[in-house]
This record gives sequence, C-alpha cells and structure tokens, in this order.
Amino acid sequence: MEYGVTDRLQVGLDLPYGVSEEENFENSSGLKTMNLGVRYQIIKSDAPFALSVGIDSGVPMSSGEEVEFQPTILAAKSIRHLQIHASAAADFELGEDKPGLEYNLGSVYPIHRFWIPTLEFNGRNFHGKEAFYLTPGLYRRVRHRFEVGVGVPLGIGGNASTGIVCKLSWEVGGHESE
Repeated sequence: MEYGVTDRLQVGLDLPYGVSEEENFENSSGLKTMNLGVRYQIIKSDAPFALSVGIDSGVPMSSGEEVEFQPTILAAKSIRHLQIHASAAADFELGEDKPGLEYNLGSVYPIHRFWIPTLEFNGRNFHGKEAFYLTPGLYRRVRHRFEVGVGVPLGIGGNASTGIVCKLSWEVGGHESE
C-alpha cells in the first residue's frame, strides 16, 4: 500500500507473503518482514524526466530475522511513448558486513490503449551470490486507476531461477482528471 502525502512525497507499507529466494537464497514462505518506506521525487517538472530517492526499512515479524535498511534511487525518462527507468538499491542488514545490491533497467511501450508490454533486466547480489534476470511482462488497464499484470523473470545467470510475478494495482483519491 502506498499513500501520496503530497505530489512529491509518498509513504508505503508492504506485507510480503509468499515464496521467496531473496533471503539466503533458500525457498521459504510466510510473513517474515513488514516493509515501511518513504519516497521523495527530487526532480519533477514539465520535462519528461524524473528522479526520486527513498528508503525502506524491513521490520522482522518473526524471530531469527534481522532489521534491514534499503536506500533507493530511481531515474525515469520518456521518449515519445517509450518510457525507460533505471533504479539501484543497497540492502543493509544489521549484523552483515557487506550490503546487498539490486539494480534494474526497464522499459514500457504501450502498443494498445489498454495492453502495455514491459521488459526489464534485473541484477541482484545478496550474501555474495549474484543473480541476473530478463523479465518480459504485460499489464492491462482494466478500468480507470485499476491495473492487472504478469511478468516472467527468466534467470539468465548466476544463482537465478525462473518464476512468475503478478501485479494488482488500484489507485484511490487524487484528481479524477489524472
């Protein structure tokens, strides 16, 4: 869940549940960490470029988990209908010597008013183990402010595997003209 406090400041709460390979690269399931975050859009203008920074904090919901901090930077650029974004995030865990690193380069190009394909390259380095993914996806605007989507992260290197990611997004509030 994300809430826009102002047109530049956003706070978020995330309760991830499911199967994950990020924690120690072992398959695990359940509710382990609650994520709290804040984002601020540094550059916001009429120019088709945006720059945001943020920080998330992972609060353990079960014993044996560590507190995490994840500073993030995101840059996005529009070129006609094509949107390109790049992000990087460090993952600091209390008790760990080296932070983890995640990076992403993605594109979005609408081919139809409602169907929008995406393509992303993702890289991760957690606990000294690297993984690289190429993720094609597709999402659809079902109604105004309501989207569903699916992506297939294809492991292309390192300790990567193949999976599926589902997206459900519903925006509330704000101005109806947006």
